Amino acid sequence: MLLADAEQSPSSLVCYAYMESQFMIFDILSLISFAEIRAIIFSAVGVIFGAYFMARAKNLATSRDIGKITSQVESVKVHFSESLEKNEGRTEQRNPC
Repeated sequence: MLLADAEQSPSSLVCYAYMESQFMIFDILSLISFAEIRAIIFSAVGVIFGAYFMARAKNLATSRDIGKITSQVESVKVHFSESLEKNEGRTEQRNPC
């Protein structure tokens, strides 16, 4: 289609611009080889899955840390309750009233 023909109607001009943009896209794609396209896709997939697995590892480490902290808190509670019982027993022995 010639530019002179495109000036005749607005729809023809839109069609002409659309065809030109398609040819530009095909020209750009023809410059990229299959190996480059594959490398770009694998890189994108690697970035996505890398971020996913980093988040999973962080969550796993956090849950393990919470488990350790919980067990330490429970052991401290047991230790203090045993100490409290011993001290109450000593207090009762001193003051039999």
